[in-house]
Amino acid sequence: MTVREYSLVVEGELTDELGNTFAGMTLTRNEGKTLLVGQVRDQAELQGLLQRISNLGLTLLSASTTDADEGRAN
Repeated sequence: MTVREYSLVVEGELTDELGNTFAGMTLTRNEGKTLLVGQVRDQAELQGLLQRISNLGLTLLSASTTDADEGRAN
């Protein structure tokens, strides 16, 4: 299974309570945006995160893998 670290940026500074819905992700709030960073095991898990963002009515600004962990196998 290939694990990649993803960086997701959403509009707005998420509260701790809302951030808890993204368990396992590190949240960084800055200048009206929230950066979520964490390991994603597969496409299904990524789709789940993206669906959660949509279901919460959040605006996704960007989604990308980080270069350091791209392609690392577990």
